[in-house]
Order: sequence, then C-alpha cells, then structure tokens
Amino acid sequence: MNEKAVLRRCRNGDEDAFNELIRYYYPYVSNYIKKLTHDEYLCEDLVQETFFKMIRGFDKYDTARGASFGTYIISIAKNTYIDHLRKERGGCVPIYDTDVTAEGIEDEVLTRLEYEDVIKKMEELPEAQREVLRLKYIDSLTLREIEEITGIEQKTIKSRLHEGRKRLRKLMGKGRNK
Repeated sequence: MNEKAVLRRCRNGDEDAFNELIRYYYPYVSNYIKKLTHDEYLCEDLVQETFFKMIRGFDKYDTARGASFGTYIISIAKNTYIDHLRKERGGCVPIYDTDVTAEGIEDEVLTRLEYEDVIKKMEELPEAQREVLRLKYIDSLTLREIEEITGIEQKTIKSRLHEGRKRLRKLMGKGRNK
C-alpha cells in the first residue's frame, strides 16, 4: 500500500481510501487492543470505535510532523482503551488495584512520577527513536509489528531502540543530577 497516496485520497474524501486504510491497519489495531483487553467482544467494540474516531478526526493527522500513520492510529486505539477504562471505573482506580499501605502508596506514586518523567524526556529524543520506543515499550508491539506499521526494517528498529535507550539514559541521568 502506498500510504501517502491513500492518505491524500482520504483527505479528498475518497471512501474507498478509508476502507483501504482500515483493511490495512485492522490487524495491528485489533492485536494491540486484544493485548490490552484480553476480551474478544470488548476488543471488537474498541477497534470499531478506534476507526470511527480515525475517520471523524482524520483532519487532525498531520503528515508534516513525520510520525507514521500507524503510530497515529495506535495512539487513537490507546486513547480509546483509556477512555473505556475511565468510563468503566467512573474516572477512578478501584481501591483493590492499589496497595493501601503507606509504603505501597509511596511506591505507586514514585513509579508513576518516574514513568511521567521518562515520557517527558522521550520528547527530547529524535522523532525516529521516539517513535520506535513508544511503539515497543508503551504500545507493547513486537519488532515485526513495528516493522509492518512503520515500513522500517527490524535491524534499523533495533538500532533506533538501542540508540534511543542510550540517549534516554543520558537524559534521565542529567535530570537526576540537577
């Protein structure tokens, strides 16, 4: 599939182009959500909602930013799943999902703060490294899935992951010395 040509056709309102995008990305989105939910019926609902949001908000995708459309659609899927969790939980995390001892709460807060710090520091990485790190560690995709979404060879993905982790460690180290 020539992604750029299909995206151009989508921008012009070509319904067949949207169908082509959906057919192409359906397995990736479905597998990603299935890993999150472990529920086939919920997965199907969330996949449909993801593609509905993709079509409805297609104008928000900026081809000039450099992120692949695969990254964009996976981020929609992730946000759709998060929205589902918020609705299901009423915006709160159930008490049984956390360790209510003082040490448990402190550990959970520190873990979340560290995670948020890593995410912020990732923004300082070059786009190519940031994209593969997100797909691998945040979206939990395999190297093969990343290759299929981005069109980048696995050896290049491995190299970008290695260099990205190395740079991220340096950035995190700088942040701790302040």
